[in-house]
Amino acid sequence: MDMRCPRCEGQSEAVGHEDGRAYFACAACKRVWSTSLASLGAAPADPLARVLVVDDSRDMVQLLAMWLRDEGCTVLTASSGREALAVAAAAHPDVVFLDLFLPPPDGLRVCESLHDGGPAAPEVILMTGVPNPDVPRRAADAGALAVLQKPFTREEAMQALNMAIARSRAVHAHR
Repeated sequence: MDMRCPRCEGQSEAVGHEDGRAYFACAACKRVWSTSLASLGAAPADPLARVLVVDDSRDMVQLLAMWLRDEGCTVLTASSGREALAVAAAAHPDVVFLDLFLPPPDGLRVCESLHDGGPAAPEVILMTGVPNPDVPRRAADAGALAVLQKPFTREEAMQALNMAIARSRAVHAHR
């Protein structure tokens, strides 16, 4: 099996497995990474979901992109509100992980703009590193499905992703 590192695309070799995950080591960048054992079977014809990750932190984008690719998603990225709207208009993602504080427009305005798109609007998961009790209400008013407080775990991100995919499929099934 030809396994490539999600970070550098270098050749990787299997180094073990545990708890439903397979672990690989990249010969080029020395990174050890994992993926679910279930994902090592025949690749599905369609990806799990098209996911847009928007954050002005390159590290956050790379981390989320890696987690999402491990789960079988097609990942698109943007680093500003303006870029997010352009990518979303061109690629029509199913789910958007969207930082609240971005170069203009901010995450709430991007979320509102995405939901002005009607029934084809993606499910939005807002992310923020600033604790504010008003954010969940403002996020819901803007059309966001959930808010993730940074730093969050992979499990929290995947739980939000699965909730967004389920809701997206339910909405699209009733159109």
